[in-house]
Amino acid sequence: TTSAFKAAPLHLSMRQVADGRIRAAVINAGNANCATGAQGLADAETMATLTAERFGLEASEVFVNSTGIIGHRLPMDQIRDGIASVEPNADGGGDFAIAITTTDTHVKEAVASFENGGVIYHVGGCCKGAGMIHPNMATMLAFVTTDAPIAAEVLAPCLRWAVDRSLNMVTIDGDTSTNDSTLLLANGAAGGPPIDGSDAAAVEAFEGALLGVLESLAKMLASDGEGASKMIEMTVSGAASFADARDVARTVVKSPLVKAALNKGDPENWGRVLMAAGYAGVPFEQDLVRLWVGET
Repeated sequence: TTSAFKAAPLHLSMRQVADGRIRAAVINAGNANCATGAQGLADAETMATLTAERFGLEASEVFVNSTGIIGHRLPMDQIRDGIASVEPNADGGGDFAIAITTTDTHVKEAVASFENGGVIYHVGGCCKGAGMIHPNMATMLAFVTTDAPIAAEVLAPCLRWAVDRSLNMVTIDGDTSTNDSTLLLANGAAGGPPIDGSDAAAVEAFEGALLGVLESLAKMLASDGEGASKMIEMTVSGAASFADARDVARTVVKSPLVKAALNKGDPENWGRVLMAAGYAGVPFEQDLVRLWVGET
């Protein structure tokens, strides 16, 4: 999240990921561990330590996050019991996707694959999110894994590129959360030669699969927003840059008046789309603007 009011686990995890090496993630739902002071940070550190002991890792290799209500201390007895109950060798991806949900109405998972050097690689992800959903990594918790042998220095720019075109484009209620984060892990389990910056084609193939997964998750988030009855998807073409297109799209889809018109199904109010685009801070030729709503 870009929020200045970050939850305790994020302060810890930002330090943990600094060296590009994370081997486990421990998440709790129902309590954000935010606005909890020094005790909140100590509790996040305890979560990392307990997880490391359970899996035979170093505490510094554990990513910690929480989601839920703000301003309440973690129920650490429940946290300890929960971590102790995890089977280290269990295939628990599906259980993980369920466990991180809060007000979500359904589980959100996606998968894609790509090929490099005759080897098929996979990218899989899950996320949660229904409230406090707005661009700039404020939407959700998202966790993505790949069995491709990609180093951290390649993963980081790929993740930023893909997130900017997917998760960071979702808006529902306009609120930027305190806990939102996305974690991408690569373990190289599928084998093959390392994918580094010198293999542009392999990196591009991975980026395509990663973007596909994150776009799928982003659309699930948008359609499952608290109180949402419709999902709006906007495409901007002809812009001078990606940044200009992004700013127009974000401005239009977060407009309360645009949402009201589309919720009502009112075709006469298409002008509200242009109204919102006009204050996005992006110059354009008014006489050249074309607007399509579906096939209309």
